[in-house]
Amino acid sequence: MAKIIFPQNPQKKNYRNPDAVKNLIHYILKKKKTPNTVIGALGVNGSSEKMMIEQMLFIQDYYRNCKGKRIIHFWISFADDENLKLDFADYRHIGYQIADFFENQHQVVFALHEDTDNAHIHFAVNPVNYCTGKKYHWQKADSRRLTSLMNQVVEQVVDQKNSA
Repeated sequence: MAKIIFPQNPQKKNYRNPDAVKNLIHYILKKKKTPNTVIGALGVNGSSEKMMIEQMLFIQDYYRNCKGKRIIHFWISFADDENLKLDFADYRHIGYQIADFFENQHQVVFALHEDTDNAHIHFAVNPVNYCTGKKYHWQKADSRRLTSLMNQVVEQVVDQKNSA
């Protein structure tokens, strides 16, 4: 039904360069990929791309935590399944539910990309916790927890649509 994907080449997409936050958020919010502007943000002002980037970089600078990975990137791809008839509100709801995985302690930007056969939601997560300044270090168990959450959320949305 849906699956979580992380960039496949860690050497190429390690997001350690100073422009990583700007480049990734710019890519996620590209107009040609998001024609229906299904975009969301937690922990940052989502009114403009520039504001989102500045606020993520501010947190990293404020806590002097600018070394290593500057941004976490993953996306959720939805299979071209006839039983999965999601509308834009459903995708936005799923995006916010997945963003909540980071417990309102990490800034998250997401957007639905509609430029391929399979709709997919890209996520950019500031690894620096804006409450403590500590960095989030992704573990395999996090991938399992996130996959479980994603499956629950998508199943719940599909069940609600089918019962309506």
